[in-house]
Amino acid sequence: MSIMKWYPKTSLLQQLQQDLWDVMATESRDLDTMSQWLPKIDIQEKDKAFIVSLEVPGVSPKDIEVNMEGNKLMVKGEKKHAYENNGQGVYRMERNYGSFYREFTLPKTVNGDNIQASCQHGVLTLEIPKAEKSISRQIAIEEI
Repeated sequence: MSIMKWYPKTSLLQQLQQDLWDVMATESRDLDTMSQWLPKIDIQEKDKAFIVSLEVPGVSPKDIEVNMEGNKLMVKGEKKHAYENNGQGVYRMERNYGSFYREFTLPKTVNGDNIQASCQHGVLTLEIPKAEKSISRQIAIEEI
């Protein structure tokens, strides 16, 4: 029996790097399935209102609830699972499903009584007007 030298196709350092990438990819995938789904949000301040936009693709507006208590804005809803189990297997599933809850504290200068909400192309937009007393105005100076 003869002894042969073994030459790996990749170096030890390359193999270690690949093993680390594999572990990180697995842990990342596990964290994604365990984490709660949270829609991304943008909040803009305009002259007379705050504009809050949430990405809620695949969520029906009837499955979203918006509440305002004082200066706290609460948005909750549910993205229902679109998959039907008809005996065929699923090869890959990356989209998030389930309930979500977001809460934001807005300045005390908002008028929660006149909030307008609309949902178009998977984006929920809330227009929260500022209270009249908080809207800035330029004051004319009279020369005496």
